Amino acid sequence: MVSIIEVNDINELFQEIEKYKNQLIYILFTGTLTENDGNSSWCSDCNIADPIIHKYINKLNNIILIKCYVGDRTMWKNLDNSYRTHPRLKLKSIPTLLKWESPNERLVENECCKVDLLDILFET
Repeated sequence: MVSIIEVNDINELFQEIEKYKNQLIYILFTGTLTENDGNSSWCSDCNIADPIIHKYINKLNNIILIKCYVGDRTMWKNLDNSYRTHPRLKLKSIPTLLKWESPNERLVENECCKVDLLDILFET
C-alpha cells in the first residue's frame, strides 16, 4: 500500500520526512493548486504528470509519497525560493519526482510521464 501525504511548504515537508524516516520515501514536487477549481495546478506539466504518477504508484507497496506543493507561479519562479536553494533539493523544474534516500535519483518535467523511467526510479 502507498501512503500519500500532501504538504504545502518546506517546513511541513521536512516534518513528514522525519516522521517517516525509516520508510522508503519519494517526493513529488508540484505546482500549488489554483483557487479557481482547487483540482488543477497552475503548472500544466504538473497537471499532465500527476494522474500518470498516481496511477503508477497504485500498484506499489510499502512506500510513502509526499506530494509537496511548491507555491504559486510567482513563488516558484523566484530563484531564491527554498526548494531551489536547499542543498539536498536543488530543484530546477517541476514536476520533479525524487527518491529521498538518494535525491539525485529523480525525474523532471516530462520524464515523470514515462512509465519506463518510473520503473527505474521505483525499481519495479
